[in-house]
Amino acid sequence: MLLLLMPLFWSVACSEEQIVTGVAAESAFVRLLYGLTHRDTLASQIAATELNAHLRSLRTVGYRPLADADLDERMYRFDRAECAFLESLASINGGELDLAAVQLDQAVYEVRAADPPVSAELYVLNLYDFIGAWLEVGTLYADRDAFVQEGRNCAANALREWASIRYLRPDPVVYPSIARNPLPFLEAHLALESRLREVEGFVHRNDAIPEAVMRGTSEALWNVLLLFGGGETARTTPKAGSNTVTPAAL
Repeated sequence: MLLLLMPLFWSVACSEEQIVTGVAAESAFVRLLYGLTHRDTLASQIAATELNAHLRSLRTVGYRPLADADLDERMYRFDRAECAFLESLASINGGELDLAAVQLDQAVYEVRAADPPVSAELYVLNLYDFIGAWLEVGTLYADRDAFVQEGRNCAANALREWASIRYLRPDPVVYPSIARNPLPFLEAHLALESRLREVEGFVHRNDAIPEAVMRGTSEALWNVLLLFGGGETARTTPKAGSNTVTPAAL
């Protein structure tokens, strides 16, 4: 009986239009984050424009029944998210990619606070706290003095975030292509898990984390995320030695 009722529960919680719009927004977000992290201004501009369009669409798709006050709060959060996205796009156009990344983080915070119906089903959004924690580790790693003082604590925080979400898997209804061919995701997830265990060992021993381990872990993370980014351009990794890679891209 429960299995028979599950489609009904799903239809109440989230419509097909919401799923399509949410997954498209998630794809644009991954490509935007990748572009900002790897200092690719053009890719960031394209992804930010696309993401803002999807955000506008999320405002118009059907919602769960809400009291007037709750609906007002949701629309207020979406307004703030749109403003942050537009500010992020302006910063990208002005070449201020670091500022754009901060504004993107604010926009994501507002979208999560708005709690559109599809948000609970989006895999990357559920990993967001871990992603942010690991990117912070990479940023600190560029300054070895700062990393000695703060980096291990940040790495430990990233590991805690990962422990809380490592069991999550993409919903087969939301991601039918992954459901049909789960092997690339499972392999990428296993590789990330393995790399993070390496990091955990260095943190527990209070040893310095080698650059090769940092880079390998970041590469493993992007290999997972880009499965949700769509498009071959987003999957292209900068060549070794490229000056487009920032410390956060480690």
